[in-house]
Order: sequence, then structure tokens, then C-alpha cells
Amino acid sequence: MVAQSRGDPFIDAMADKLEEIFKMQETLNKRIGVETAGMTEEEKVKWTLNYLRAMQQEMAELTDSVPWKWWAKYQKLTSKTPVSRSSTSSTSSSRLPKSSVCPLKTSIRPT
Repeated sequence: MVAQSRGDPFIDAMADKLEEIFKMQETLNKRIGVETAGMTEEEKVKWTLNYLRAMQQEMAELTDSVPWKWWAKYQKLTSKTPVSRSSTSSTSSSRLPKSSVCPLKTSIRPT
């Protein structure tokens, strides 16, 4: 499905990005064995709730990874070095270190 031009370059660019994100998500879904097109309404609801719960957990992990406590002076943002995917190609992603899954993943360490 191609987004219809609205005449505003910013909106058109955002529509293109969203379309790309949706295609990438569809590719990932197929890779993990999820075919949303053939789901019943009940299956779609269940899938959506599970997907939202997963996103909430990821956001909670991200929140815990940055120094968000403005009152705490001991927090420091430190980056972890990502692991090369090529060196772990035979390892399933569930067993990879978090830093290799998300190279932007950070941790808070007391100074």
C-alpha cells in the first residue's frame, strides 16, 4: 500500500517512514511465524495485547537503563560495547547479551 501524497513534504516523509516500519514489522512477524493477515478477530486482539505488553517491558528496561532520577547524584550513563552479530550467528537471539540485541542499550552504575 503506497501512501497518498498530501502535499506537505514533512507529512509525506513521515508516511513513507511509517510504511517502511510496517513492512519491517511484517517481515519480522513472518520470520517468527506470525501471519497476522489470516488471524481471526480474537487472535488479533490476543496478538495485539501480547505485542503491547512486550513493548511496555522493553520501554521499562530502557527507562531503567538511563539516569532518570533527577534527584540522584550517583547515577551515570555508561554504554555497553555491542557484540558482533557475525561472531554469534549460531546463537539464538534469546541467548545473546542484551547489548548485542540493542547497541544503544546502556546501564547505570554508581560513581
